[in-house]
Amino acid sequence: MLSARSLEFAQTLVRMNTVSANSNLELIDFVRDHLAGLGVRSRLTYNADKTKANLFATLGAGKPAGVIISGHTDTVPWDGQDWTIDPLSAMVQDWPQESMRSDGEIERAEPRLYGRGAADMKSFIAIAVANAEAADLLVVGEGKVHRKGRVAFHEALGVRDRDGDE
Repeated sequence: MLSARSLEFAQTLVRMNTVSANSNLELIDFVRDHLAGLGVRSRLTYNADKTKANLFATLGAGKPAGVIISGHTDTVPWDGQDWTIDPLSAMVQDWPQESMRSDGEIERAEPRLYGRGAADMKSFIAIAVANAEAADLLVVGEGKVHRKGRVAFHEALGVRDRDGDE
């Protein structure tokens, strides 16, 4: 289950229309600004039209990267699909409803996020970025804060056709 902070971040990302034919700059700028608020510098590379960007950010200056967190920001178009909700609504609904399992235990409802990109890949990006401060592996010792490790982020612009093929 997503933390409240990660869920809020994921909802923000899902509400951004990053269908492959559209720009992803709103999302990239949002992530860059969040990381900048943590003191993390990002590097952007753009497509030829400057309508899409890749984001590269590294936490833990001066150390070799131990983990690379990589994701894509584009989503597949939903034209002609039978959605029962707005694909950009980022609706949260409890599912399944509370029920009795076969072993007699009560299964509690768990909140689920619905919207285009919620499962692939915006929730992952949200978890990684919303928790970037923790991922930086900060350690306090001898009255100072030390960066223990290094984590590299990469948000790919991705290119998908109407069928979702890269």
